[in-house]
Amino acid sequence: MRIVFVCTTNVWGSAMADLVARSLLSEWDPDRQLIQVESVGVRAQVGASIPLPAQRVLTDLGLEAGEHRARWMKPDVLAAADLVLTMGEVQRNAALGMNPLGLRSTFTLLEASRLLDALAVTAPLAPEAERHARAVVTEMAAARRFRAAVAGTDDLPDLLGDDLAALRALAEQVQIAVRTVLHAVVLPEFAVAPTEEAPRPAASAVA
Repeated sequence: MRIVFVCTTNVWGSAMADLVARSLLSEWDPDRQLIQVESVGVRAQVGASIPLPAQRVLTDLGLEAGEHRARWMKPDVLAAADLVLTMGEVQRNAALGMNPLGLRSTFTLLEASRLLDALAVTAPLAPEAERHARAVVTEMAAARRFRAAVAGTDDLPDLLGDDLAALRALAEQVQIAVRTVLHAVVLPEFAVAPTEEAPRPAASAVA
């Protein structure tokens, strides 16, 4: 399964989400057999590094940001993704404009996190880890049809400067949201202690 994070420049929100996800997956999916992660920008300055203020905040979280380089959002990257998570509605619309067939697998990061909080996925949705991960995305798309949200409430800040307080707040939001998504998609029991056949859920995984 491939997850792609998207922001405007690929050096703020999506870069943070990428690094947080890789850190979590080093524990939950250490061999990267289930999840592949990357990040891109709608208007990225290709090759740019994460700004020093953001690097400082990430270092405080124990994340090494020095090797990240910005990448441009391209149709083939989006088309190959099983889940696209953007920092806001503007980037979500841009991603869908480039890849309309990705409608059911493209969400803002906060939107995905909030949908999964409501779904409360606590048991495998399929006996194999890969099928479970894709089933989670399907459940999210189905739940979105019944969720009403005021425009902008599922957006994270974009194009930040050197305000460390704002950067820390963004990093904390990203960390919480990415953890929620990956926990539901990976379910650590799959990664840590695989069994011959994971138990099937009861009637529903919706709380």
